[in-house]
Amino acid sequence: MITNLPNNQEFENLAKNCLVQAFDLVFQTDKVIFDIGEKSLKEDVWKYSQGKLNTAVVLIHQAIESFMKASVCLTSPLLLLEGRRKDWPVLPDQEDKDFNEFYTTPAEALLRTYAATVKSPLSPEIVAHIEAMRTLRNQIVHGISRTELNPKKLIDSILDTFLFFLGKDEWWQALLDEFVNHPFGNHEAYPFGIELARFAERLDYVEAVIGKAKFAKQFTQNTRARRYICPFCKTLWLHEVDDNYPYRWALLDNSKTDEPVVHCVNCRIESPVTRESCYYTNCKGSVRFYGPSTDEIFCLTCGEQQYSGTQAEDEAAEKKEAEQLRKRLLGLP
Repeated sequence: MITNLPNNQEFENLAKNCLVQAFDLVFQTDKVIFDIGEKSLKEDVWKYSQGKLNTAVVLIHQAIESFMKASVCLTSPLLLLEGRRKDWPVLPDQEDKDFNEFYTTPAEALLRTYAATVKSPLSPEIVAHIEAMRTLRNQIVHGISRTELNPKKLIDSILDTFLFFLGKDEWWQALLDEFVNHPFGNHEAYPFGIELARFAERLDYVEAVIGKAKFAKQFTQNTRARRYICPFCKTLWLHEVDDNYPYRWALLDNSKTDEPVVHCVNCRIESPVTRESCYYTNCKGSVRFYGPSTDEIFCLTCGEQQYSGTQAEDEAAEKKEAEQLRKRLLGLP
């Protein structure tokens, strides 16, 4: 018999891992240049780093193949095997043979096997995406690629691959799962909380690279709506950093009129909030979070700690006290 037959989940996990690696490769190299913001430097660095971008292409192509294989496995993993069926050790008294010892379907034939086994016809967009990445990968692996790659092209390809094969929200969930499940996360010396809060810098980066419209297509939540500071991420940040939390990825859900909440795109945590104007008159925010301690009561628009009443009321009270003191000093009624 044929042993160690792969299953759908194994190939899907492999695909996600390849895409996360491809994303990290681009992001880790680009983020420093992105923060500096010098276009000429950015172009020089990526021209120098074409080898890294080529590696990312190979990873994206491997992910696409793994997604197709995952889909084929839902019908039967045996459809992935090449060669003559008479060579299969499936009859009595034949020695077992491991699945990985067989030749598997090459990329061009795999696309047709995949198309024949999916439940609905493939769209022209997904076929074009698969073929474009296959052609580019072949140029890199089997020849000398003349294609000049850039981070935007690769980030587009990574997000499109997630969207075509898994749907919305899956790109960010895969990145978050990879981070949360890392062994470092359970080590006492690793600042897991602050790193989770800082993880949102990837959202800022990708939106800036590909644009708000395409970015919004990746999520079921409307990321183009007004954004607020996430109470959970800010609290994690406060425990480690004595500074304002710089990322705003919490979205308000007003459907619960008795208890409005914000959903954070970054950490996926839902936090209850109250609709109250910010204490500070120069902030137009109207969403507050009430945590267990006074320093965890803050406006989700400006991030400033909140106090009882409003700043205008407190200022009026201070003026009234000052006027009463002045009258007493002057002996006035």
